[in-house]
Amino acid sequence: VGIDIVDHSDPLLRPRDSRALRLIRHSDDSMHGNISGEQLFWLYWAAKESTFKAYRQLIRFNPKAIEVQIIENGKGLFTFKSESISGKIIQNEKTTLSICGTMPLEDLIFQSFESKIKEQSIEIRRLMIDFFDERGISITISRDALGLPVTIFPDGDKLTTFTHHHHQMAFICQR
Repeated sequence: VGIDIVDHSDPLLRPRDSRALRLIRHSDDSMHGNISGEQLFWLYWAAKESTFKAYRQLIRFNPKAIEVQIIENGKGLFTFKSESISGKIIQNEKTTLSICGTMPLEDLIFQSFESKIKEQSIEIRRLMIDFFDERGISITISRDALGLPVTIFPDGDKLTTFTHHHHQMAFICQR
């Protein structure tokens, strides 16, 4: 499972144009829709980063090495594919949120939050525990053999990924 969120209100984000797009595009990337410029850049970026996280490898992120095909579905909704990984992207003025996995998207649980503190890595874990606690499910967040997050549910361990950027953060895990 993989997830990425881009907070468009981050004052440190630099404008991205077609010249910046060439720095992250794979030669076989494709976009089926009428999207261009900065919006297209963040679609590719989020799809590639969530895909990278879904591979769960301890290697450096290289967006040019990840091929994605994105399809516009209208009203800020997109689907994408990258080899055996399928995903969806929700994009609006505030954020670009990408989720993906090797299993059907219906088998995934994700939630985004607005951050209230600077320690987002700690806060997102606390909010995830609260999210499930409010639904009567007791969880513990742990790590796998690679040191990557897993969530321990009463019925077993589930792959988990976190993301945070500026004031936005999110998690995804298997259902």
